[in-house]
Amino acid sequence: MAAVVPQCHKAFHIRIARESDIPLLAAVERSAAHLFHTVDLGHLADGPTMSPLTLSSMQSLGHLWIAVDDSDIPVGFLCGNGVDDIYFHIAEVSVAKDFQGMGVGRKLIDSMIDAVRTQHWKAVTLTTYKHLRWNGPWYAKQGFHEVGGQELGKEHAVILETEAQHGHDMNQRCVMIREL
Repeated sequence: MAAVVPQCHKAFHIRIARESDIPLLAAVERSAAHLFHTVDLGHLADGPTMSPLTLSSMQSLGHLWIAVDDSDIPVGFLCGNGVDDIYFHIAEVSVAKDFQGMGVGRKLIDSMIDAVRTQHWKAVTLTTYKHLRWNGPWYAKQGFHEVGGQELGKEHAVILETEAQHGHDMNQRCVMIREL
């Protein structure tokens, strides 16, 4: 008989971020990025985190959701903004290493979808690595599918150009969309 290994389930809940949460999100992003070291993309993990000013801007619009533990400490976040006037674009999803694989990312996506569905957005978009199991395949399980970024509008094209300038391999990147 095989031994049963108990899986640790840590408690968390999702809420809209407060300005006081923003200084804590860089640590979440760094912790989440550890996975990139496992696939020879360590330069991404060691690069800059999201700007606090960018996060503050998204937070002021109500476009920054966070997962917090029982002590109300952020363990994950999702943020985004409007792109090409009709899409809500996810700029970042990060889940701290100790909370990965526990449904935090899925709950962040669900909370964001519930919120933006009531607004004027046609669909939700994101850019990601298509070959990494925790990127493209994971987003596909959340209802996203790949689409040509140039088809969506010039702001998406600018996002892809900016990612290329920051060292992302555009042969491995894709734009994904989920209609609302």
